[in-house]
Amino acid sequence: MKINNIMALTALTMGMTQVIAGTEVDALKDRVTTLENTKPKVEIGGAIEMVYGKNENDTAEPNTKKFFVDSVELMITGNINEDFNAVVTILSEQDGATGNSDLANPVIDAVELNGKLAGIDFTIGKFGADFGNDDLGDTSVRAVKISTEIKGTTLSMFSGNHGNNGFTAEYATNAFTIGAKTIKDAALGEADNSDDNNGDTLNGDSFDNKGTMLYAEVPFGDITASFEQIKVKGSAGSAQNAKWANFGLEYGFNDDLSVSIGKTRSQEAGVITDTTKSTTLGVAYTLAEGVNFEIEREKETGGDAEVTAKLIYEF
Repeated sequence: MKINNIMALTALTMGMTQVIAGTEVDALKDRVTTLENTKPKVEIGGAIEMVYGKNENDTAEPNTKKFFVDSVELMITGNINEDFNAVVTILSEQDGATGNSDLANPVIDAVELNGKLAGIDFTIGKFGADFGNDDLGDTSVRAVKISTEIKGTTLSMFSGNHGNNGFTAEYATNAFTIGAKTIKDAALGEADNSDDNNGDTLNGDSFDNKGTMLYAEVPFGDITASFEQIKVKGSAGSAQNAKWANFGLEYGFNDDLSVSIGKTRSQEAGVITDTTKSTTLGVAYTLAEGVNFEIEREKETGGDAEVTAKLIYEF
């Protein structure tokens, strides 16, 4: 009987030990998960983009291929809590002001307060409007932006000073993505504080322009087809009058390597009757985490092909 009691007590003790140990392990797992999901109070990131090719901003040697740093961006994020953060972005880039391949003086490119209330995301401050392409250039606005998702459709709108506003509607599924965007009275492609002599005061203070953008993307296995059309109309004779239409195909060999081809039809810089057609071939390869290498060959109809190589480091 004593032996049975001892054995029963031993079994009970072992069972309790396993329960306690299991509880401690679960608590430890929960603690690790919490730490992994908790953002640090301050995060620092950014990107450096280096280019080999012609630099149109270098007025002394615009047709000479060379290595140069195209842009340096530093982003500082202060996390208030899970739903609120503040972001300051400092940018130095090629803008033609120096007349050579040197970077311009750093500027505060964006100052944002981001948050989420009742399922609605918002941004307050100075930020780049989600509109346009690389040819259009700067689309900085000082505004309040709100966005939400309703049954697979993302809706976003912003409103700023002097009638500056914009709207985005995008519907995305696994089969396709379609969207439309508008923008009004913004510093489209203009980044300084001068006047273009056509009534368009720069840097978003007093403009008279409207822009519309339509886009679609459809994946076919490893191939993705995309279409984009942008129209911008400014005051008469303004350099902001422009049109772009682009159709592209991208094939992904794997997560690191992809090739692409694009056909573009454009009418830019106020000469709306002059049409430029170009074909672009590209290769993108991820060398390591945060390090991407790109080669692009662009040829305008009747012109020479231009080859540009880029090395982009994101941290």
